Amino acid sequence: MRLNAIIAALLAGAAITAAAPAAQAETKYWVDTHGTATGFYHGGFLYAGTNYVFCKRWGDRVGTGNEYNHWWLLTDMDTGGRDYISAYYLSRWGNDEAKDNSGAEIPNC
Repeated sequence: MRLNAIIAALLAGAAITAAAPAAQAETKYWVDTHGTATGFYHGGFLYAGTNYVFCKRWGDRVGTGNEYNHWWLLTDMDTGGRDYISAYYLSRWGNDEAKDNSGAEIPNC
């Protein structure tokens, strides 16, 4: 159901407020994710588990019902290279939050 929400947003013309993925991001922030997240630009996948992200950008809302997030996180995908995934897939935080596993805010890109 979560993947369907991403696909529906993309088909509806969703656009995050970010340039193409930055190659220079280096500092890693560790996060737990649930479900398989789809990359925004390249369509690759980030599998559920403990993953790292580099930074965040505000963009289109992704979610279903009362669960949603506008933040998009830059990461190295399990397939498809570097891309943004929705912070909707973060396991530990609520709506419109983008924090690492220790509770620290992920910096803006």
